[in-house]
Amino acid sequence: MAHHGTQDLVDLALEHPPVFEPGTGWDYSNTGYLLVGMIIERVTGHTYGADIRERIIEPLHLRETYVPRGTAVPGPHPRGYAQLGEVAPLLDVTRVSPSVGGAAGSMISSGTDVNRFLAALLRGELLRPALSSRGPWGGEIRR
Repeated sequence: MAHHGTQDLVDLALEHPPVFEPGTGWDYSNTGYLLVGMIIERVTGHTYGADIRERIIEPLHLRETYVPRGTAVPGPHPRGYAQLGEVAPLLDVTRVSPSVGGAAGSMISSGTDVNRFLAALLRGELLRPALSSRGPWGGEIRR
């Protein structure tokens, strides 16, 4: 399986023209998450996965949340399938490393842990209150 580093993926994304002029629209892109992961690593000196484990997974006791380091998906899990074309057969991609997504999608979590994370976030337990700002919907976010 081919591996592309984070910088390789960002460089690939930057080869494409922008979808709109800056500040005039919004569109989902993994590139922003890749850049955030790079910023975390530059600022902390740790991998984003190590920082996530130290700052979120461990303090919240998230027992079913992982930032995998290899191809193994820990614990019981469903099988994953992908179809790479309309007439292509389904491929079992269960053992494809989620780490290929880097900060854009390599975390694995259970519904229980996602609920625990969201509850802590909404209660203001993850981010310092001094970092409050306005959310995209106009409401205040406590950070």
